Amino acid sequence: MIAFISRGLSSDSNFKNLLERAGWEVRGASLVQLTPLSVSTIPPAEWWFFSSKNAVQFFLPGKNIPPLLRIGALGPATAEAIYKYMNRSPDFVGNGDPESTAKAFTTVAKKQRVLFPGAVNAQQTLQTILSDVVVGTHLNVYDNMPIARPPDMTDAHVLAFTSPMNARAYFNVYPYIAGQRIIAIGATTSAVLQELGIEQVETALEPDEKAIVEVVLRGS
Repeated sequence: MIAFISRGLSSDSNFKNLLERAGWEVRGASLVQLTPLSVSTIPPAEWWFFSSKNAVQFFLPGKNIPPLLRIGALGPATAEAIYKYMNRSPDFVGNGDPESTAKAFTTVAKKQRVLFPGAVNAQQTLQTILSDVVVGTHLNVYDNMPIARPPDMTDAHVLAFTSPMNARAYFNVYPYIAGQRIIAIGATTSAVLQELGIEQVETALEPDEKAIVEVVLRGS
């Protein structure tokens, strides 16, 4: 059995290690090209809120952190990336789901200024939900564009997509093959897959590789 995930696989990847241990052939590749952008001015804010590890990687290194600034993370994986660059845990960590994270974040940041560093083509789902609750500003810190020619995974039994852009990049080139299982890392990616005509989409309970593996193995 072959499983593909739309991200590069490191030696400590849970998707790779857990599925290979279960006898699967595992493939992985990002279908999106990321390019850092120069940021000359950072708008004032009480919070910097990160929705992805990429946003952390492209924005935090080398930044002078204002002493009273508070840091938020959409989920645990993003929180881990923040700790790596700041050597401190975020002040707020959501569960990875934009809807429930926004509800929880409202209790600590209502009417405050929140900076959302992210990608040029970001979905801005969380920021949209919070638009009437916080004074939010999106800051482009990296560009994200689909690669010209994704790898052909029409022979894979499972395709797991880790973002809406990765899903669009693949299905804009290749058709859905009847019988393939399609897995989304979260609700936003799942919605885009359904927009692309994939009727049966399985969604991980948490936005991380372990949760995706649980979905893969549950249906195998």
